[in-house]
Amino acid sequence: MSSSLQSSIETPVIRRRFGFSLATFAVLVVMVAIGLFVWRVAHYAQLIRSGEMAEWQNSYAKEMTVSRLAAAASSSGSSSAVATGDHPFLGSKNAPLTIVEFADFTCPYSRQVSFLLRSLAYEYGDRIQYIYRVFPLTDVRPESQLVAEAAMCAYHQGKFWEYHDKLYQTTDDFSRDRLVQYAKSLGLEMGKFIACLDQGLAASEVSADYETGVAAGVYGTPTFFLNGQKIEGAIPADVLRTLVERLTSPS
Repeated sequence: MSSSLQSSIETPVIRRRFGFSLATFAVLVVMVAIGLFVWRVAHYAQLIRSGEMAEWQNSYAKEMTVSRLAAAASSSGSSSAVATGDHPFLGSKNAPLTIVEFADFTCPYSRQVSFLLRSLAYEYGDRIQYIYRVFPLTDVRPESQLVAEAAMCAYHQGKFWEYHDKLYQTTDDFSRDRLVQYAKSLGLEMGKFIACLDQGLAASEVSADYETGVAAGVYGTPTFFLNGQKIEGAIPADVLRTLVERLTSPS
């Protein structure tokens, strides 16, 4: 057999083998990545159950708006008070998993996870309790205090979550006029809402949320407490969904 003929036969074979090797390698890489993800979330869930979250609580801190004022005042105190009191919530108070979020309506990272949390709360029903606590970062955006108060004014008229959604659909205009406009569009009793907003009737509630967060070590948004275990930053959707599934399933 001539060398040219042998070469013409061997070349396609080599190409097929090379292509097969690349495909096999790609499949192995994907399988390893999936395996690492599953292990990571399972380990994460176990740490939450055991109360040993120290090594993970800062995993997503890069996806968080930090307040220098809150950081200077925050402590590593107990998180026992974060789920107590009268606060906007979805789900069941008897759920096996309680998720408390400290968030700022003007924070892009809080916006990033807000609708995911809303959908999980509806999807899992009485298997989770999702509590929202306002944490205005006034040194980052001074208007965040008034925005938080407006949300609590809406809460007292039974429209917190509707107002929540309106605020998180906003990216730059948090003026008083816009806050009033949102209330009107939701059919709130305007005299009551404007009095609440202009007289600062919800200011003490906002301050109480903020102080509770600072006492529990919150210094930026969003910050979560899953059954009392703190996780800072916007948790990726796939991680959060898998965590919820594991933590609400029978052990």
